[in-house]
Amino acid sequence: MPSPSQGISVFSAIKKSANGRYQSLQGTYNPRVGGPYKGPAKRPIFRSKLELRLMLMLDSVEAGNVVSWEYESRRIPYTDKSSFELDRSGRRTNPVRQYVIDFIIKLKSATGIQTYWVEVKSIHDIEVNKTKRRTKNAMISEKIRIKNYCKWMAAAKIAKNIGAQFLVVTERELDQLKRMIYGH
Repeated sequence: MPSPSQGISVFSAIKKSANGRYQSLQGTYNPRVGGPYKGPAKRPIFRSKLELRLMLMLDSVEAGNVVSWEYESRRIPYTDKSSFELDRSGRRTNPVRQYVIDFIIKLKSATGIQTYWVEVKSIHDIEVNKTKRRTKNAMISEKIRIKNYCKWMAAAKIAKNIGAQFLVVTERELDQLKRMIYGH
């Protein structure tokens, strides 16, 4: 684990996922003074080890391609098809909710500056249940996947309209993103 001099505050704690099966690290990150962080919070709160790893990469002195990065700075509306509400006439409708994008990253590229909207998720949160059993945990996980898919489709559509790219980054894609950040 990186030392506090690399930007991590002393506060960190373990939290459980929505289905209670996984644990995650959370805490406060102190961005490098004069670095590329431009987010609304002076000290963003990371909610997973993966988010912390990405923050450390983006804020590194060696991250030559990073123009700027923000954390949880943009909200977008989406229709949540994993649940429903009753409207005034008693009809079932899917609620419109707000989705907060994890990272907005601007990177130098051969064609100029490219903007990426990045959602960081554990592979466990996006894998499909391969068993046929409909256990309570499987049903909760499926509902979370449907909700995430609705969020991501809305984010991808809006990002495309403004010339940005939307990416879902798991442990598997983090190294590829690292190459883009460091320019290797």
